[in-house]
Amino acid sequence: MTTRNIDSVNAYYHFLHYQGDTFNFTFKYLDNDGNPISLSGATAEMSIRKSPTSPNLVCLLTDDYPNGAFGPSGDSSEFGYTGGVTSGTGGIRLENSGVTGSINIIINGDTTSKLPTTRTHYNLQITTSDGESRTILSGTFEIAKQTTR
Repeated sequence: MTTRNIDSVNAYYHFLHYQGDTFNFTFKYLDNDGNPISLSGATAEMSIRKSPTSPNLVCLLTDDYPNGAFGPSGDSSEFGYTGGVTSGTGGIRLENSGVTGSINIIINGDTTSKLPTTRTHYNLQITTSDGESRTILSGTFEIAKQTTR
């Protein structure tokens, strides 16, 4: 797996992912000089919605790894902020593997299998230990239909 570097300015990134596959993305959060930014004591949340203005979510990730990936339940493709279900391993790991500035985002295959096959929108927010909230990554998250059955 490749680790990407993201600078401290809000980065835009497009993901294309297959429904039912495990999503696993690791990157380093860096300052303007290329040094890793410490995430000690920080929290993280990533919201995925059909549109940036949609009140409902298609997926919610928190730093409560391994129970921090929430997706829709039943026949619904969206849910309110507290209505998602977790089904397997997922979430956000800060300072992944003890590496300063490393962030790992995981959505298990069971959760991605319930996500709608469409282009959605996401952002990842970090709240520092002193309460400052920063959107560090945003963009589109496209789910493609799995052809292997």
